[in-house]
Amino acid sequence: ASHREGLRLADAEDFRGALDRFLVATEQDPSNEIYWSNLGVTQLRLQLLDEAMASLRRGLRVNPQSSLIADNIRAVQEHLDFRAGKRRGPGQGQKAVKDKQRRARRRQG
Repeated sequence: ASHREGLRLADAEDFRGALDRFLVATEQDPSNEIYWSNLGVTQLRLQLLDEAMASLRRGLRVNPQSSLIADNIRAVQEHLDFRAGKRRGPGQGQKAVKDKQRRARRRQG
């Protein structure tokens, strides 16, 4: 019941409410990797990046073969890398590519 309610709240973009329900769901059934995944994704939506990574890693311990959780871990890692200044923000990578192409055309022309 808690997990279903969390899904309903997440669909309504009430991520704080969903977070509370997913926390209850993981306490009630800590062996369910989907509960951990949904908790981690909700924490990501709330920018609780360290907590999201911990939840997703817990889910991966439950099912090391879960490609869903592995994908979600990569998404959280990208956010952590961006926060640490290791990655460009959205759109900045495209601008850098266009600038490089423009410089290359000038050298050729």
